[in-house]
This record gives sequence, C-alpha cells and structure tokens, in this order.
Amino acid sequence: MLHERRERDWVERTGWWSSVNRVPLTYEKARAYGLPATEGKRCDPRWPPFARYGFDIEHPLQQEVEALEPNELQRLVLAAVDPYIDRDVLAQQIARMSIALCLRPGGDFIDGVRDQYG
Repeated sequence: MLHERRERDWVERTGWWSSVNRVPLTYEKARAYGLPATEGKRCDPRWPPFARYGFDIEHPLQQEVEALEPNELQRLVLAAVDPYIDRDVLAQQIARMSIALCLRPGGDFIDGVRDQYG
C-alpha cells in the first residue's frame, strides 16, 4: 500500500528509527471525544485494516485525529511514545541544548555575564 511505502521510505531516509508503531484512533476514543464522522470510501484499501480497531467494516467512516483539541492530541502522542524514551539520553540532550542556547548572543548566560562583568 502507498502509505506503507511512504512510511518505509521515510524510515530509510531519516535513519532515525528501527521501527514505527502506529497510534490508532479507536472507535471508543472517537466516541469518547465526540469527534465528527464522515462517510468513508468503500473502495479505500486502508479501510479494512482500520476496521479491526472496533469499527463496522460494512460502514466505512473516517474521523480525523486533527479534530481533537491540540493539547489532548499532544497528550495522547506523548503517552504513546513515553515507554520508548531513554530518560538519561533525553536529559543529556536537554542540557546540551540549554548550553547552546545560553552561549549564543541574547542567551541568558551571555546576558548575565555581560551584566555582571560588563
């Protein structure tokens, strides 16, 4: 399928990922959030695989995850990736970024040194 080829190409080009795990918007979640539904295309080859997440395969529909409130969408994505985060590596990267931001002109560290030592 086209989306699988695109995903595989993206993984190969970036070299960042060893695998990709999808985070489905299940029927239960869509109902709980009250997301609007529109009629889906019966001929869409992507429908049968998605229907296994609790949808009626005979009545295709689509609900856009983008209809979620941005903060809730962010919460769901972060919860899905949380088990894969290496906290030590994350802390090191945050420290590196903080140092880089502080050492550039206009950064807090440089401004503080300039204020203190003129």
